[in-house]
Amino acid sequence: MSYEGVPMTEKGEEKKESGEGFFLSRTKAIVLVVIVILLIIFVGVMAGVFSARKARKDALAEMTTEKPVRATGEGPTSELKPTKEPTGPEPWYKIRLPQNIRPIHYDLYLDPHLEQNTFKGKVSALVEVTKESDYMSYLLIHINDMNVTEAKVHKRDPNAGPNAATPGEEIPSKTFEYPKNDYYVFELTKDLEAGGQYVLVMSYKSTFSSQLNGLYISTYTNEKGETRRKKVLKSRMSDDEFQLKLEEDGEDEKKEQEFVVTRSKAIGLVVFAIVLIIFFAVISGVFSARRARNEALEENAKGGKAPGERPVPTDEPKVTAGTEELTSTAAPMNASTNASGPIFNVTVMTPTAEPVKPWENIRLPQNIRPVHYNVYLDPYLELNTFQGNVSILINITEKSDVMSCILIHIKDMNVTHAKVYKRDANATSNATTPGEEIPSRTFEYSENDYFGFELEKDLEVGAEYVLVMSYKSRFSSQLNGLYISTYTNEKGEPRRLATTKFEPTDARKALPCFDEPAMKATFSTVIVHEKDYKALSNMPVVKQEQLSNGRIESHFMKSVPMSTYLLAFIVCDFEFTNATTGQHKNITLRVWTTPTQVDQTKFALDVGNGIITYYEEYYNLGYPLPKQDMIAIPDFSSGAMENWGLITYRETALLFNEGVSSEANKQRVAVVVSHELAHQWFGNIVSPKWWNDLWMNEGFASFVEYLGVNHTQPDWEMMEQFLLSDLQRVFPLDSLASSHAISVEVDHPKKIKQLFDRISYSKGASIIRMLEGFVGKEKFKEGLSVSIDIFYDTVYYLRKYAYRNAETQDLWNALGEKANMDVKTIMDTWTLQMGFPVVTITRIGDTDKAQAIQKHFLLDPNTNVTVTSQFNYKWYVPLTYVFEGASQDPQTKWMNISSHKVEFTWPKDKWIKGNFKQVGYYRVHYDDDNWKALIQHLENNHTVFSTEDRSSLIDDAFNLARAGYLKYDIALGTLNYLGKETKYVPWKTALNSLGFLKHILSDRPANGNFQRLIRSKVKNLAHQLGWVNKKDDNHIKRYLRSAILRAACSAGDSDCVENATQIFKEWKSGKRAEIDVDLRTLVYYYGISNTGEEEWNWLYEKFLNTTEASEKSKLMYALAASRETWILNKYLGYSLDSSKIRSQDAVSVISYVASNPVGKYLAWTFVQNNWKALFDMFSTSTFRLTSLTNSVTQFSTEADLEQMKAFFDRSEAGTSENARKQAIEGTKANIEWLKTYEEIITTWLENYVSS
Repeated sequence: MSYEGVPMTEKGEEKKESGEGFFLSRTKAIVLVVIVILLIIFVGVMAGVFSARKARKDALAEMTTEKPVRATGEGPTSELKPTKEPTGPEPWYKIRLPQNIRPIHYDLYLDPHLEQNTFKGKVSALVEVTKESDYMSYLLIHINDMNVTEAKVHKRDPNAGPNAATPGEEIPSKTFEYPKNDYYVFELTKDLEAGGQYVLVMSYKSTFSSQLNGLYISTYTNEKGETRRKKVLKSRMSDDEFQLKLEEDGEDEKKEQEFVVTRSKAIGLVVFAIVLIIFFAVISGVFSARRARNEALEENAKGGKAPGERPVPTDEPKVTAGTEELTSTAAPMNASTNASGPIFNVTVMTPTAEPVKPWENIRLPQNIRPVHYNVYLDPYLELNTFQGNVSILINITEKSDVMSCILIHIKDMNVTHAKVYKRDANATSNATTPGEEIPSRTFEYSENDYFGFELEKDLEVGAEYVLVMSYKSRFSSQLNGLYISTYTNEKGEPRRLATTKFEPTDARKALPCFDEPAMKATFSTVIVHEKDYKALSNMPVVKQEQLSNGRIESHFMKSVPMSTYLLAFIVCDFEFTNATTGQHKNITLRVWTTPTQVDQTKFALDVGNGIITYYEEYYNLGYPLPKQDMIAIPDFSSGAMENWGLITYRETALLFNEGVSSEANKQRVAVVVSHELAHQWFGNIVSPKWWNDLWMNEGFASFVEYLGVNHTQPDWEMMEQFLLSDLQRVFPLDSLASSHAISVEVDHPKKIKQLFDRISYSKGASIIRMLEGFVGKEKFKEGLSVSIDIFYDTVYYLRKYAYRNAETQDLWNALGEKANMDVKTIMDTWTLQMGFPVVTITRIGDTDKAQAIQKHFLLDPNTNVTVTSQFNYKWYVPLTYVFEGASQDPQTKWMNISSHKVEFTWPKDKWIKGNFKQVGYYRVHYDDDNWKALIQHLENNHTVFSTEDRSSLIDDAFNLARAGYLKYDIALGTLNYLGKETKYVPWKTALNSLGFLKHILSDRPANGNFQRLIRSKVKNLAHQLGWVNKKDDNHIKRYLRSAILRAACSAGDSDCVENATQIFKEWKSGKRAEIDVDLRTLVYYYGISNTGEEEWNWLYEKFLNTTEASEKSKLMYALAASRETWILNKYLGYSLDSSKIRSQDAVSVISYVASNPVGKYLAWTFVQNNWKALFDMFSTSTFRLTSLTNSVTQFSTEADLEQMKAFFDRSEAGTSENARKQAIEGTKANIEWLKTYEEIITTWLENYVSS
């Protein structure tokens, strides 16, 4: 409280005003002169300091391209700025103070200056540590908007009186601020003692608060109308001069001599002082800058420290290796030391100039190889955190340029302890037993996800070392690394599980590791979990131990040598069904899911059982592990992941509920299980050396999956379905100039993840299928593993490289040796350049000779291909062909890259059909006469051609017409025979081929006649198949019924649409108990499309309440069928709310809306407006951003193209970079197609309808 009124003397007497004039005592005058001199000196020094700093920085900028990292804070304080919020469970991330440190007493000294709007102060706070905690080396105290100028921690003086905040022994500390929670943090060099008392001594400065809280200024107006805020001396101004009387207090109250200063003199003195200050500042700055620049240049010439280094406060324990600071030229470092030993610090590294340091390379040094890991993982599911430690035995295989540095991958984790030891000479084989410690300092280089050790002495070639590291982290917020998945149990309670997905580069999020596929090692794993949970990993559990806190340690068998991306850790409360499998019945097969869905695992168990036994025979190599677990994860980003011995699946890819799931669901489960089990040999036993050979993993598994399913389900026509699911689906993508080669050099994780696309999977599978075709099935199979001879074994690919890594050429060499062919030369033309050829076969005049010419096939032949090819876009083509009268007796002619054509015999008066069964990865074109002869024979007797050949004729014709090679009336003529076709594959190819016209004509005048065309083609077969599945209908007939009825409804067939809508209404009203499982998708979709808000809300509630994965998928698709834009916009909004739509399904929802003509532009606008949120959700996913981009960019107008390009220019692409290029090229091709062919198609359709 302050007293306001008449100014008073210290004795309380009324202070009288002096007469006119500016009176200044001699003492005050001297003081003012001294102040001016000191001010001049101060400004000069500061100008020199800042000029020197800038000059040094400019000099360094001339020598390096680095950007220095500016340390924050003033005085002793550095601001802690984590790269992600939050990064760990450290106390400053919590809003509440640690509860084990309690204040007892404050000594507070406060010195406010009201007119300057500032205050300063000092506080001594006595605190008591009441109990132990996890962080005994930290003290946290609140501050807000102040500058701490001094901060120390002392033990309390033992001789001080009760509650006296008297400092004793100082405890060395570092300090930093965490302003998000208003914390000032002391990081101590030794732990606090429970029961101990300490004194915090802090000095500080600040300004009064600008708001009415904290320490702030209040004002009022006195009786004279003056604004008052403190006790001030009254001042008064006259015309000629102003006076200010200053008195010094003393016992005698003597009046000193006074000077009278006129206004003009005062102004002159002020100007003189300012000029003097400026002069000294300039001179000081010039000389300081010149000296600093010269020093910086000299320091660099001698090999000085790189700029841009900044210590980051961490909670790591002290390194006890010694007290002297380590030095090395291996890496530029900062490490702090003190009297009690060096503090364990992490230094954030920034890129340096040439020469390139090892941490600036995306690839790990290849001379340091991991041998064995001991992994201890301790997850806390409810707290969303985990901690762990790892001991890694490494071997130094050869000398390198930098032998004093070890790099290991980490990402989004806090390393709390890290040491390097030379391995104990007496340790047993592969044991990670530490021996002599190698003193080291550590650093992080986050750009390449590296944690580095800078060693005091060089590593020795041939020696073994042990890395010991402890760490903490949070579960990943995306569906990769180590993350949390959730489900709801039968009681309606939410349940959590911890699970992993590491491919390609996310094992580093769960443990420090050498996260490259070639860095294979063995693993011994321990996982801690609650008693009512189970732990799963790649190998079986060998023992369990209960800890004192009641948690369980599960110890797993030592693994075989494996890549880090194949590791898996799961903690869950799931249940399983099991079987014994393998040729020798020595493998335990288990299928896991949530307790209420265990009965849905039987089909996957049966399929897996048969396929494992088949693959052991096919590969001629036994399954190498004692068990194979397959588990359905409620939240999973892709279809499945082939972790060795513990395959993780999306629920829809593993669970099949008889009577609820459709035949399509059943086939998906079989195909995905077959694919992942194929990887257990091809990809796991032998893994790629680097990700440029990812296609070998995925392409091979994508081909062999058909063999596995065909073995267990021979009536499913799986080998014919390969054309629909892979070959014909990848052709359009690989017909773009923005496609890419199968094998591409990649470095950055973002680019690695872009390789997980249809080129790697489907093109990879297609060229493997072609290779098997020209090598022969038996030689192909034998070349993969081993050929058994009576006298000796010849070891081929899988056995030769077992538990190691291989490259594409290793596979080619193995197969070439067995087939006695130069497989590498042939296949390089298919893997090292993008695209594929169209082979044009024509008769030479009126002879019995034919010539075949190859050319790079592009959907838009006017596209400029900017990517060069070492083969000039020529291929070694195994051209197969059949003639009329011998349609099942193919002949082969090889086309090479040195000649543009080949010649062969073509009997007169017979048609020719190239690419027998579409085994080759190329298209075939003919002259018009041969096309017409083929079409006529289809109409006369289509069964002369194989199912695959009928399919390929339609597929080639429509795509050749689209690219300008073939007239559209000829292409459309391939559909004339469909009234006689009863096979699923040719029909589905026809519907897919018409899909392009359906899309591009959807908003054009010709759309009505196009829909009439579709209806006329499918109507009879739709009527014949009907709406009821018969008991004797096989799998493939059910597939055909679903496809034909969907085409009819989509084309607006009134009977079809009315039927679907009526069944839906009856089901909703309760008149119909259930809908045929294979027709539910169709009925749900058109039921919603032809009803309103009430039905949509009703179906959405069903979607929320069902726990059956395949049913949920059908409902989710149907909800996108509404014709109400506001409903679709609401549904799009749900995709960003994980309580309504699981994040794994968000892209599917947006894609479904985009496929609805009403929702096409709604989805595109939604994606543009919410790109940041979507990018944050899926930026690390291998598929999702690519899939999203493809689904919402199906455009064919100039306006859409320009808008799309503008959006791409202003938004980050992430893993969708390739997809964006393809979207732009595809849209340009569509625009050109409309210009060229719209009128032609419109006329043809008018003639067709009127005929």
